[in-house]
Amino acid sequence: MVVAKTQKMFDHLKSQFKNRLVQKSYIALVHGVFEKNNVVLDFDIAMGTDGKMAARPKVDEVNLKNVTSLQSGKKAHTDVHVLERFVRHTLVEAKPKTGRTHQIRVHLYAFNHPIVGDPVYLNKKVQHKKDKELQRLFLHSRTLAFTDVAGEVVSFEADIPQELTDFLESLT
Repeated sequence: MVVAKTQKMFDHLKSQFKNRLVQKSYIALVHGVFEKNNVVLDFDIAMGTDGKMAARPKVDEVNLKNVTSLQSGKKAHTDVHVLERFVRHTLVEAKPKTGRTHQIRVHLYAFNHPIVGDPVYLNKKVQHKKDKELQRLFLHSRTLAFTDVAGEVVSFEADIPQELTDFLESLT
């Protein structure tokens, strides 16, 4: 979270968020093991019929047969990098390039790797015994970087909370 002390800085930050210049990274533990080290998730995101956000898979080509089944959504882009693999989980760094509601959670869920402890975007076929042990979402905002009104880059980093570190150690 970032709070501006002046209106000038508020407007400057607002512009950076709007133009996608603010850099953010998150740490997440997900169910399943990623095959690749780097993945780009760029599914469009829209509100689902159940009130949850939903990722919309891309359709290769629009034609008369599928035009009625196309679903609307807003562009969303998340870069995901594997940090560590466990037997049934993967620790990843997620860098959202857009700022959609629940973007990281929705993208990872749509990619069939829901975040451990997520009570909303969960795959019911996956065993969630470990989720109950954690009792929270394993998603941590690690870094935030932007420029101040003087043009200097300002960067903040937060260590992973001890409860999440302890949970990771229980997986090894």
